[in-house]
Amino acid sequence: ANAITRVFEDHHENIWVSTYGGGLNRYQGEGSFIRYPSSVEQGYGFSDPMVVDIVEDDDGFLWLATEGGGVIRFDPATGKTELINHEPKNANSLSSDKAITLLRTQETIWVGTMNDGLNRLNRDGSFTRYSKKDGLASNGVYGLLEDDLGRIWISGGRGLSVLDVKTNEISVYDYTHGLQ
Repeated sequence: ANAITRVFEDHHENIWVSTYGGGLNRYQGEGSFIRYPSSVEQGYGFSDPMVVDIVEDDDGFLWLATEGGGVIRFDPATGKTELINHEPKNANSLSSDKAITLLRTQETIWVGTMNDGLNRLNRDGSFTRYSKKDGLASNGVYGLLEDDLGRIWISGGRGLSVLDVKTNEISVYDYTHGLQ
């Protein structure tokens, strides 16, 4: 697809290109790409071809945010996938399948959603959720950034939130603080 959402270089210096509607592509050089998913077999598919963000974990797996299919954990060596989705009856699952931004920190992976807040991946594979009711400025999480103090800066539709991961305290900045 021609709608490019992210260009990402992994630790092997491979260039990955996510697309809106065309999945994931790995650049092979000289104008050539390998497209993923490369198979329709179970364990290799994508829950949604609208891949909007990419991060890499310490084990070399790529984590892909999709706009309607949750998060995909992708093994670049094999092409195998693990689909991580919202489970309505599980409060420890991903809060929404509309994942639109990812952040990898030294501790974990964070998932921002279009309309259901922020998710922190726990060591056991569950998620801790943060939403407007917990103090975020908005349930729409558009961008994530970690600062030198380990705080997570969260851009959203109603301002900027800052999560202190050590205390779980959230500060909010909006137009009253000088933001446009």
